[in-house]
Formats: sequence, C-alpha cells, structure tokens
Amino acid sequence: MPEKKSSARNYILRQLEDGTLKAGEKLSGAREIARLTGRPLPAVQSEIELLAQEGVLETVPRRGTFVSLKWDSRILRRNLSLYRPDLTWFDDFRKQLEEEIPEIWVTGKFERSVFEIQTTHYVQSHYDEYLDLTDIFAECFPDTDDFFMETFNAFRVGTRLMGVPIIYSPRVIFYNPRLLREAGCRIPAADWSMDEFRYDIRKLCEILPAEDTFCWYPKQFYWFNFVLRCGGTLIDPNAEESVRIDSPETRAGLKLFRDLRYDMGIRDYHYPDDFETNFLTGRAGMLIQPREFLSYIKQAGFDEWETVPLPSVPGGVNLNVQATDVFCVRRDCVDLNLAARLLRLLLSERFQSCLGDQSYGLPIRRSLTGKSVDFTDARDTLFLSEIPHMYSQYNLDSAELYNLVCDGVAALLAGDEDIDTGTAELARMTRTFLKIRRQSQQIA
Repeated sequence: MPEKKSSARNYILRQLEDGTLKAGEKLSGAREIARLTGRPLPAVQSEIELLAQEGVLETVPRRGTFVSLKWDSRILRRNLSLYRPDLTWFDDFRKQLEEEIPEIWVTGKFERSVFEIQTTHYVQSHYDEYLDLTDIFAECFPDTDDFFMETFNAFRVGTRLMGVPIIYSPRVIFYNPRLLREAGCRIPAADWSMDEFRYDIRKLCEILPAEDTFCWYPKQFYWFNFVLRCGGTLIDPNAEESVRIDSPETRAGLKLFRDLRYDMGIRDYHYPDDFETNFLTGRAGMLIQPREFLSYIKQAGFDEWETVPLPSVPGGVNLNVQATDVFCVRRDCVDLNLAARLLRLLLSERFQSCLGDQSYGLPIRRSLTGKSVDFTDARDTLFLSEIPHMYSQYNLDSAELYNLVCDGVAALLAGDEDIDTGTAELARMTRTFLKIRRQSQQIA
C-alpha cells in the first residue's frame, strides 16, 4: 500500500528507526520506493542522494545503495532529535509536525541533529555547538509577556541565547504510600528531614529488594540535589576561589548521597534500568523526578503515588535541580527560516497545550500553566510551590569540564574511596584544567 503522505526520505528513516532496515543492508531500488510512497522517481532519487550526502546511506558503484554502519551518528539537516526516544508527547508532536512542517523528521534514534531537544546540563556544557537564538526568538515572539522568561536565563551566555526552553519543572520525591505503610514508615511531610528520609529507605529495604527502595543513580541531576541541599555547588564563578568541589558543603552532600547507597546495602553498583517501570507497577518505593514523570504515571494508569519536597538538611538550603527540555539549533544549520518555523510550533499554544494535557512538565507559556495543573490534587500543586526553589546553574561550561567533573564524581560515588580524598584530587584536576584553559585563551 503506497505511503502517499510520506517522502522517500521519511520512508527510509522510518524503516531505519523501526529496525526494518538495518546497518549494512542494501536499500530497495529507487523505482520500488517510488511505487511504495507514490512519489515521483526523480524526487525519490534526489532524496536518496541527499541521505547519501549526509552519510546515512552509501552508494557503491555497480552494487547499489547501502545503509551506513553508523547511520545514527550522522547529523541530518532536516532532523529534530530528542534526548530520549520514549517521550510521551512524541507521537502527538510527530503528527503536528507532519501537518505543519512535513520536511522535518522528528527522531529519538539519531544521536544528534541540526535541531535538537536537549537537557539543561547538556546545553550548558555544549553551548559552543549551538547557534545564538536571540534574534530568531525575538522575530518569532516579539511579545514575551506570556513566557516564563526566568527559565531562559539558564541558557544565556553573555548576551547570547543558546537554547529556548519548551517546558520546565522543579524536582521532588515521588513515593508509594502503600509500600511505606507496609514497611512501618511514617508518611513523609513537607518539612521532613534527611534523617527521616534515610530511615524510610532502611525500613523499605526490609520488605523490598534493595534496588527497588530508592532510585540511586550517580548522574548529576540526582546527586547535585543533595549537594545543593547541603549548601554546596561545583563551581561558583562569582567566588574568589571558583572551584567548590572540595568545599565542606559539597563534600557533605556527596557523602549523604553515597551513604544512601550504603543504607540500601548496594555494594556493586549497576544502573537501575527497570526502576521507573517497577515504580509504575507498584513494586518500587521512592525516586526523585520532575513533573515530566506525571505524564508516564498518567500513561500507565497508576495511582499509588504521592509527592513530597526533597528532605531538608540542618543548616542547609532549600533548593532543587531544575529540569528543562530545551530547543537548540546547531551552528551548521543552513536554514534559519526552518529553525524559526520549528520554534513557533514548539512554543505554539497548540503544542504547549498538548504538553500540558499530558502533564509533561510545566508549559513555558504562563497562560497554559493553570490549565495544565490539577489544583484539586496536592500531589500536583506541589510543583508550583517548589518553583521558587529551583536551581539551574551547573557552571560546567564545556564538554571537557563537564565530563571531568561529572565522571569524576560518579566514579567516587559508585566506589568506596574516601570522599574528602577523592574531592580534593578532583578539585585539583579541575583547577588545573581551568588554569590551562585560561592560559590558552590568553595566548589565542
């Protein structure tokens, strides 16, 4: 049956992404693809040639056209990549895109594209790969009154705007009240302490496998919450000594986070890739998530859940790590008009309403926030009260610095090395890195 609404390009990309067409395999002939898609043969040949130019396909003389072995690592000129392939709004957005900008392919399989939806920490650490969107955003939306412009500040470098947020959210703790009651825990209150939190984890370990008590994962958007709660940070560009990795406050936060692993009895760490699924089926206890997780709860039809702010630390700070989905455009973009059309769609009332209807984060449009949040449900309104406590600056302003610090902290947390010793070494390496970078910039 011809896919009459599909271009040859999209037909091929769809086959690649659903696994029908695999790396190294030979592509069907242009005439066969033209027959299946109902597209003119010259148009099909042109689109195949473009995919070959972009490195997705390889043409071998007298043999035919084949799929490149690393097709998913190529950067396509008319792709929009998502940082994860299972976003709940993916299908709805693809339909809107096919209606309004059919030349764009939206994907969760390509690692990078000219157009991307990325995360806060990625944009901040890779900002030099992206275009300044100041003029494009101003052209598309000269009136900014309906936008939460405060969230844009996380993506400004000087006067440049390196990404435009489409949703944002504070992070809170989701928990299963039934499991906590079965374990003999007190139901958490808004002012609960870190000691109470750790007590609940230890009690949950009595009735659950250790890996299902709490989603412990040494990625920065987990452990950085504990660093912030203790009053620490990684780098403070406004301080005389900017590197704060080895400060007492940062060390306290890292020790707390690793102590959680010990509380759970996990010695040999592995990534809990099934934790979210277990929570959504009532088999796991607690996890830290932004409001985006509500869309997965709604999709699963699960209702044994509650929310509570992150636990407090004596003498600490009431902060949580902001989550943001950010639209970015790579510097090698050759079609700024296409970038503007895509930005208009992502920030349109129609798409923002779609995100709100699915409870996927908080829409960046103020007028749609009230329609998104269920004001009769305290589990949901908690996110609104936590907005003033969001923190979004990692201050890791290059991929090299980001990898050095985050990989170093992750290794420290997943192992058993003394935190003070490990952070002292990591801080020295970071200071050396920053010193060498400053000297290199001065020479250049």
